[in-house]
Amino acid sequence: MNNISFQANYIKPVVIQKKDTQDNWHPFEVSMVELDKNSVEDRKLLYNISREWGTYNYVSDIYNEVMDEFLSENLHPQKHVFAITTQKDDYENMRADDVMCIAKFNENDKINELEYIQVNPEHGYVNYNSSYKKTGSAMLKFLAEKFNDKPISVFSASGGACEFYKKNNFKQVSKSNGQYFWNA
Repeated sequence: MNNISFQANYIKPVVIQKKDTQDNWHPFEVSMVELDKNSVEDRKLLYNISREWGTYNYVSDIYNEVMDEFLSENLHPQKHVFAITTQKDDYENMRADDVMCIAKFNENDKINELEYIQVNPEHGYVNYNSSYKKTGSAMLKFLAEKFNDKPISVFSASGGACEFYKKNNFKQVSKSNGQYFWNA
């Protein structure tokens, strides 16, 4: 994926779970895309998502870091922003309502880093009425497959995230000052 398109780039389909009308869960195919930090539309998308997903969320942090990188004209090709969306086409005009998960991922020399991951709160782990599940897990699985040459680290200040990472084959490496460090 070395082409420059100045829009979100479709990568591949990924599978999450969707609830049917009888409350049964079934595989549901969605799209994995990488946002282009050069694209005005993709930066607007991050901004809109950060506003729609609530007062404080990791997408706000992702948006601010992307803007800092862009404004300083210091875009790092090893820093990626990935999204899972229900959109199947027209990625140059991504719709915030269709985005289900966002992750910021850094490729480093010895170990890769999952800096942020956020599932749309409407479909997140704590929303028991959601029609979708396994969205965050689909993101982690994609990252582990795509960047399988080095371990992936993540740190979390939330003890509540521990079960999520454990379920997705991350191993707790250490705990320091209330932060959990994980490797996959």
